[in-house]
Amino acid sequence: MFLPQRMDKILIVSLDEYKSRIIKYFHEKGVMQVISTDLNKDFPLELSKDINSLLVKIERIFETFSLVKEEKTKKEQMKTFLGEYLTYREEERQKFPEFRRFLEEHSGEINEVYKCVENLSAKISKDKEKIEYLQSEYELLSEIEFDIDLRYLGRDKFIFICIGKLKGDIEDEEIVLYKKEDYVLVISPTDKVDKVLRNVDIIEIKKTGTPKENLEKIEKEIEDLKKEICNYEEEIKKIKNKKEKLFKAYHEILNIEKERADIPTKFGRTEKTIVITGYLPKKEMSTVKEEIENITEGYCHLELLDCDDPPVKLSNPKVIRPFEMLVEMFGTPKYSEIDPTFILAPVYILFYAIMLGDVFYGVLQTIFAFLLYRGIGKKSKGMRDFSYILLSCGIATIIAGAIMGSYFGDIFKYGGYKIPSLLNPLENPMSLLKLALIIGIIHLNVGITLGLIKNVMNKSYKSALFENISWYFTQIGGGILIGRFFQWFLFSETVINIGIIFALIGVSMIVYDKKGLSFFDFTGFLGDWLSYARILALALATSGIAMTVNIVARMVYGLPIIGMILAFLVFVGGQLFNFVLEALGSFVHSLRLHYVEFFSKFYESGGEKFVPFRMERKLTEVIE
Repeated sequence: MFLPQRMDKILIVSLDEYKSRIIKYFHEKGVMQVISTDLNKDFPLELSKDINSLLVKIERIFETFSLVKEEKTKKEQMKTFLGEYLTYREEERQKFPEFRRFLEEHSGEINEVYKCVENLSAKISKDKEKIEYLQSEYELLSEIEFDIDLRYLGRDKFIFICIGKLKGDIEDEEIVLYKKEDYVLVISPTDKVDKVLRNVDIIEIKKTGTPKENLEKIEKEIEDLKKEICNYEEEIKKIKNKKEKLFKAYHEILNIEKERADIPTKFGRTEKTIVITGYLPKKEMSTVKEEIENITEGYCHLELLDCDDPPVKLSNPKVIRPFEMLVEMFGTPKYSEIDPTFILAPVYILFYAIMLGDVFYGVLQTIFAFLLYRGIGKKSKGMRDFSYILLSCGIATIIAGAIMGSYFGDIFKYGGYKIPSLLNPLENPMSLLKLALIIGIIHLNVGITLGLIKNVMNKSYKSALFENISWYFTQIGGGILIGRFFQWFLFSETVINIGIIFALIGVSMIVYDKKGLSFFDFTGFLGDWLSYARILALALATSGIAMTVNIVARMVYGLPIIGMILAFLVFVGGQLFNFVLEALGSFVHSLRLHYVEFFSKFYESGGEKFVPFRMERKLTEVIE
């Protein structure tokens, strides 16, 4: 919990004939991160080309499916959203035979659907190109207002007729110009063509009939092409409705086999053996060793290597494991570094709850987070962890709201009820400010202590003394002297003298370590501490805006006819807006207090996350 899991680096040498079975074991077990060796590289498995070919085809099919979108009403869109994000029904896994039989039975179907979809997609693309061309012609012809049959444009033995834009003056009695808007119709003797070409940008139009007649024809052609495209899209939709679910299962199987086929490129090889190197958790070593010996019938050699800079796998209790995502958003800890998740989880919840601090806002968040957890959270680990964090914070917000006496602000006041509170931010802000600063100084000192532990573990004793212990002396001494100066506390002369000594020791150590930059250390620490006042600021904002919404709703309630409806809209809209705004603010500012103020005292990050060679199977099941 305090440190990442201890890792081992292992070298496995075995005969080439056991390669597929070893790969399958590690893929299904998911305990080892395979790394490339410096030896001659092995080759992908024999079916790699077939797998890649089928995967490309399926992905192309899905790409075409995604381009054909079904028009949905807002009601249907909302139903889809609720179905996708807030509800989830786990579907029964589809069963398939082992992979070679799978290829024999289903590759033909994949190729057939691919050809069909590609053919329809090509037809749609061709029709869209025609429409683009026709639209450009339409735009051109719509600007030409001459009532002339376009078949006469061009030259014959005696006369030259064209339409274009003037770029110079033509002063010739034998050349006739008709101008409308930006275009001119030019009628010229054939022997004057050069003069026309010098002064007119001629537009090539190969049509018959007047511009107006051609516009009508183009409109009809575009309409026919659009109908044709709709027909092709309907055919694709039919294929999508019939095959999409099945092809997602095919895609999963092929992806799994692609991972297995490609992983040997990280192996080393000789004529008859393979060499595998990787990292795995120390606690898995004995099991892996036993299994590999069984798989290879004893024809293997396993050796532990020096574990230099291994990847990081966090190890936390299940109850706080989802909060690892907040740590990893900042950066994965180094292998030798303390994992701050065990501190971040409870303190983050505390900060969030005080900042949002309203019972009904907590109820809204808890319900939403629960639906999210039961919905898309079952499909996505990231969303499951995120919804768990929201759920934890929502429950804590209910408790904090009850302590602070906030229920949509002061809504019960309008019903004649007085709700008792232990710490109302609007009535007693100074008490909450004191609490925030007390929490802040404790939080900062926990960070300093973790920094001290890290430095001692790394045998950086000088850093431990001057960067960590110095602040204990400074705070104790400074606290005594400031408390005495403002007469917050009564101390004896002995205690005051101890305070002076501690302050001098602490300040001297910091000045010695940082020299001229030490001033910024003191102001920086003070700034970090005062940043915790944002806990009060967010709590005041939540209660204040909620109360303001209630006041406005009460004011409009008295309006004739529409008063009740308008008050309801103001109340619901205002409270929802405040809830979303303050929930977002609480989420961000709670993170900031950890990332900027807390982590700066001890946490570096920069580790490489442990990425095991692991199979992800959600839609399919293989029948051996």
